[in-house]
Amino acid sequence: MLQQTQVDTVIPYYHRFLKRFKTVQDLASASQQEVLKLWEGLGYYSRARNLHEAARIIVSRHNSQLPIDRETLLNIPGFGPYTTNAVLSIAFNQPFAVMDGNVKRVLARLYAIKEDIRDVKTQKKVQSLMDRLLPQEHAGEFNEAMMEIGATICKPSSPMCNNCPLSTQCQALKKKLVEKLPYKSPRQSIPTRSSLACIIIHRDRYLIAKRPQHQMLAGLWEFPVLKSNTGRNPIKLDLELIRQQFNLQTSFISSWTAVKHTYTHFHFMLHSKLFKAINQEFQSEFYDDFQWLTLKTIKELPLHKAMWKVLEKVESELITISQ
Repeated sequence: MLQQTQVDTVIPYYHRFLKRFKTVQDLASASQQEVLKLWEGLGYYSRARNLHEAARIIVSRHNSQLPIDRETLLNIPGFGPYTTNAVLSIAFNQPFAVMDGNVKRVLARLYAIKEDIRDVKTQKKVQSLMDRLLPQEHAGEFNEAMMEIGATICKPSSPMCNNCPLSTQCQALKKKLVEKLPYKSPRQSIPTRSSLACIIIHRDRYLIAKRPQHQMLAGLWEFPVLKSNTGRNPIKLDLELIRQQFNLQTSFISSWTAVKHTYTHFHFMLHSKLFKAINQEFQSEFYDDFQWLTLKTIKELPLHKAMWKVLEKVESELITISQ
């Protein structure tokens, strides 16, 4: 949960997750849908799917015991080098160095490393330094201490150098480079993608579809999405696309302004329009599964954050129309 997510955000999710899944067997026997629902809103949903699959593998292949051999652990979903080293050092005190953003920042300043911290060569250099510093005993405590210094003292901006236990050894402090390090090359601007959420009603039920496995946001539910169209008569184009891609005859009712959501690699502008369906014979080459449900039941499914924004935006109008 802490991968690319702040501690304050994680804490309530962590407690809810452990309250429901007290053992690895509990997690392994749960459905993916239940796991995703508990994870809902935390983002980076592949972490939840990997955690669920890891639990199943640990139960079925390793007698419900987490392997403590590094190579074995690296073959379990979700266990990359960072997570594997963190688990083995902190939980089992094995001498593996943890390298996260906080540790990289501390070492870049401690040794006044001016090279681009995003560069693979620089990261290997920093990893080598951390490996040399790591004590063979108390490796977990050392890793946690380095991460904690980065999180609370050697912060990205306004670092608390006067309170830092490494200040007398810090080369960046001596050279007055603290605010300039670590150097990060500018990220490329990320594109904006535009799509249309088709809110399709038939009597008092709304069409909701599940995103397929091996796709972004796999296993989460959404109002069927079409790539947004431009043209002289977008409504006519939308109706035609719904017929072509979903095998549904519909009529247009209403539309709402787009909601914006940002993912790691792109901005997402999600427009929403309400349509009335004449038939219920939904077919799609993209979606694995679909249902016609009430709004109340839809809320019980795991939805991705952009779709929650759409639902919150139009819910009052949908309720009014359905009545």
